[in-house]
Amino acid sequence: MTHKITLDSFPTEEAIDLYPCKGWPKAAIHHFDRKQAVAVLAALAVSRPLLVRGEPGCGKTQLARAVAQLFAMPLACLVVNERTEPEDLLWRYDALRKLSDANAGERCVKDESSI
Repeated sequence: MTHKITLDSFPTEEAIDLYPCKGWPKAAIHHFDRKQAVAVLAALAVSRPLLVRGEPGCGKTQLARAVAQLFAMPLACLVVNERTEPEDLLWRYDALRKLSDANAGERCVKDESSI
């Protein structure tokens, strides 16, 4: 995967408008600093994840949201703690959620005969 953004063209001088999305109903802004830009571009260059850690509320998720929006990439958030297993980072299947989503979908489908 190649990206057209380089360190020289990385938007470190202006704020990135973060649009409301699922999980974040409010718009926000993010200012990238040079350190963040280098880390993001390095992770992209070697096709490895960028692992970010810090105290609650320091902006880890906002950074991920800004990067995903800047590079038009999907965003998947996972809180990692001392009980997180390596398998949790690969995939997760939630049978109850799938069943709930399937049942909710049936209620939202209109009867074709009424259209």
